[in-house]
Amino acid sequence: MKIRYNILAVLLVFLAASCSNSLEENVKFDVNAVVGNEMQTENITVKKSQPITFEFNGNPDFITFYSGESGKDYSMKDKTESSKEDITTRLEFTAVAQYGNSEGIFKVFLSTDFSGLTKDPKKDLQNIKSNNWIDISDRCELPITPNAGKPNQIKLSSIALDEYLDKDITIGFLYKPYHQKGAQSTYEITDLKIINTDKKSGEESEFLATSMGFTPFDVKELDKEDGKPYQAAKSRGEHGVWFLGGLTESPSMLRIQSSPVPADGVSFNEDWLISVPLKLNSRTPDKGVSIKTIHTYLNQYEYRYDVPGEYNVTFIARNSNIDHHSEIIKQFKVTVID
Repeated sequence: MKIRYNILAVLLVFLAASCSNSLEENVKFDVNAVVGNEMQTENITVKKSQPITFEFNGNPDFITFYSGESGKDYSMKDKTESSKEDITTRLEFTAVAQYGNSEGIFKVFLSTDFSGLTKDPKKDLQNIKSNNWIDISDRCELPITPNAGKPNQIKLSSIALDEYLDKDITIGFLYKPYHQKGAQSTYEITDLKIINTDKKSGEESEFLATSMGFTPFDVKELDKEDGKPYQAAKSRGEHGVWFLGGLTESPSMLRIQSSPVPADGVSFNEDWLISVPLKLNSRTPDKGVSIKTIHTYLNQYEYRYDVPGEYNVTFIARNSNIDHHSEIIKQFKVTVID
């Protein structure tokens, strides 16, 4: 019985050592590129839409592929900001007014030095009032008469913001009827976004309203003992308060419902909607495509380019676990011609 126990112990030690070695095995990986029946080196020339077959040697646990196209460039995988020389940027949104007199009641502002709302009402009011807001309302297409079912009263604004590319900006909307008697207009902002366009490729990336961190600030609420100046409306129909629930819709929607006519006939609202400071040239880092995992086997991969140009192809082969990481990077320069 003792001899059997010792043999079993030896086998367990041997198996543990074997498993440990396999977990720490360095990756072995190489790639050959084939176009037609011709093997090509690091510099590949291929016609538009012609397939390139990448043949693999070795069997790494994981392979990630970067085609070199926009959004899939290995050299841009850690880049979170675009150079201001590389892009143009614009703010876009659609505005529509309903009921009442909408002329002059809505303003659009930018700020390059607003530090954000602190949730201290008195301090925030002072900061809002003293801030050097840049009024861009006259650069926007804002409705001056209620929609009344007429599509031409739904206005699309597109404002170039290239001059602010090296700055953080805050967007501020102000709904403030000026001594307006009677019912105030309902105002809606839909499909609000910042669009960055790559000058070289023409590709666009969008920064949506859902990521802009909008917070309402209702000046009228400061006059109340239990006022809640930062509270958003709970439904679309709540009067005189910004409704942000539409940010979950597609396209996104920000809405402030008209206030009912008060007893003295004079309506009053001063409702701000303010974003967090935004870096206009922010970008999402480029990502590769996982083409192989530890659960699959892959000995070749085919890819086609539909747009002429030069692309830097990158394959990353990895063996990786909690205790060990081994990686090999293989790259090719691909020239695509008509």
